[in-house]
Amino acid sequence: MSRVQSFLTDVETGLMNQKDSNANLYWFRKAVYLLLLLKMLLVWPELKTFYHHVTNAQGTIVGFSFSKLMFLPIFSSFVQLWWGLACIVVAAATVLSAKRWLSILIFIISLNYLSLFYLATNSGDKLLNFFIFSLIFVNEKALKQQVSWMLNNATVLLVKINICAVYFLNGYGKILKSSWWDGSFMQKVWELEYYTNLHLVPQWFSNPTVCLVTSWLVMLFELGFPFLIWFSTMRKWLVPIGLIFHIFIALFLSLPDFGLTMAAAYLLFVDKMGKVWSLKNNGNKKKRFNPEPLP
Repeated sequence: MSRVQSFLTDVETGLMNQKDSNANLYWFRKAVYLLLLLKMLLVWPELKTFYHHVTNAQGTIVGFSFSKLMFLPIFSSFVQLWWGLACIVVAAATVLSAKRWLSILIFIISLNYLSLFYLATNSGDKLLNFFIFSLIFVNEKALKQQVSWMLNNATVLLVKINICAVYFLNGYGKILKSSWWDGSFMQKVWELEYYTNLHLVPQWFSNPTVCLVTSWLVMLFELGFPFLIWFSTMRKWLVPIGLIFHIFIALFLSLPDFGLTMAAAYLLFVDKMGKVWSLKNNGNKKKRFNPEPLP
């Protein structure tokens, strides 16, 4: 029992002493909510089509469910209004300071988004929903030595571990496929018109040598990231490389939502963000949150 207690004490101390979480969470929240807002605005023209498809497939919603709130009979005639108000709420949450009740409301909106467009969603949508859920536990006004400060750090750590798990599982899955070893998988990807943005992809991307090198770089990055990102000397290289990697995915593979969602997560890996924010707000009495003070 003493070892367990010692371990828990060490974990608590580590979470309490972690730095810069408030500042990272501030920008992470804004990026995540902004992504949700953009996606909601982009799919708005197809709102009625998807709504009728879901209601026809599932019938009338009898039981109450937060994830299918907009499908209740009372909202059937006001779907456009419901969606418009939801967009306004998300926009307000992006601009205003974080509130627990507002974070919960955004999570409910995100659940309804997934329920409505589940046929058109991908892993990026589910990952974004997880990020939105994690923000419920965040208090951007937390001060050191408070439980809320420790909870903020625990949230950051949980999201980081989740990102590392995503990379490792994807990398592990790739090394089990021979098509990734010889680069043939990448060649097939560039041949898929519905998957590749042909207006931006140059022809030399499908060159066998380029595909082979790209395949190995992707596998090495995804398998190495979960272990190397925890070292500050490696993190300063992995963060910009990862951002370029996911912007590449967003542009060339027609997966902007997944690429930008992963890029938003990198805000939690950026060092010294709290110091930058402190310098920006130097002299201001009223701050939106309390970042790590400058030494």
